[in-house]
Amino acid sequence: SPDVDRARCEDERKIAFAAKSRLLALLNAGPFNMNAAGKVDDRGAPRVISRDGRSFGTRLINEGLARKPGSASGSWCA
Repeated sequence: SPDVDRARCEDERKIAFAAKSRLLALLNAGPFNMNAAGKVDDRGAPRVISRDGRSFGTRLINEGLARKPGSASGSWCA
């Protein structure tokens, strides 16, 4: 998902804020699992957060609030 603080336009800022709010709602909705996934870098291993086997990241992608890592889907700005 885009970063609120690094948004290049107002559309990107709105999507970033919506993604951040949606993730917070998902986290606050109940217990969840967090597992390491991928290669470790200077920030540690990436994490997959899920509930009942459903990835929060995939949910955000399906809701149009995030994109798959490395995807070349273009700018968030219209």
